[in-house]
Amino acid sequence: MPEINTENMEPAGEVAADCEGMGVEPDSPVPAPLTVEELLSAWDADRKEMEGEILRRDQAIAAYHERLLRLQADFDNFRKRKQKEDQELVGNITERVLRKFLPVLDNLERALDSCQGEGEATAILAGVEMVLRQLRSVLQEEGVSAMEAAGRPFNPELYHAVARIESEDYEEDTVVDELQKGYYYQGRVLRPALVRVARRPGPKVVPLKKNGEEGVSEDE
Repeated sequence: MPEINTENMEPAGEVAADCEGMGVEPDSPVPAPLTVEELLSAWDADRKEMEGEILRRDQAIAAYHERLLRLQADFDNFRKRKQKEDQELVGNITERVLRKFLPVLDNLERALDSCQGEGEATAILAGVEMVLRQLRSVLQEEGVSAMEAAGRPFNPELYHAVARIESEDYEEDTVVDELQKGYYYQGRVLRPALVRVARRPGPKVVPLKKNGEEGVSEDE
């Protein structure tokens, strides 16, 4: 009977220790392989988990995108509102400055109307006319234009009535004449015109010769 060489064989205790170190219990049964159904079930569970994670990320991206759109819309509205406020501020300042020039224009026109004569008065008149033309030109370049009021229906948004006078030449509530010109600035009222407005004449009174009465209306 042949002899067994036992010099290179490890003791059984050491083999068991090595198996425990590798996480394998000595003499433990080998797990059975997974069935096809089990593999499919595990794959389906992983797939559903991945789909859920993708859905959550898509929802987060959509929420961030919506928030970005709202912020962009808010910024656009702020920018437009700021531009409008700046334009209104510039317009108000311009109107205030131009309005201060109008009394100067009024006085020049009055001086031009009152200047008559020859010699030195004629030279003064020519100077006033030149200044008046220059001022009108500057105001026109800035968007200032004069109103037309005489003969037009009275409009309280454009005119200020300072008096009502009887007139047979104009219909009721028609502007008879201007006491002070009105002006527009870029289509808006810069200064309303001061006007007198027509009203219908009252009934005429004629004297009566009998009973000592002073008079009666023609309409009676």
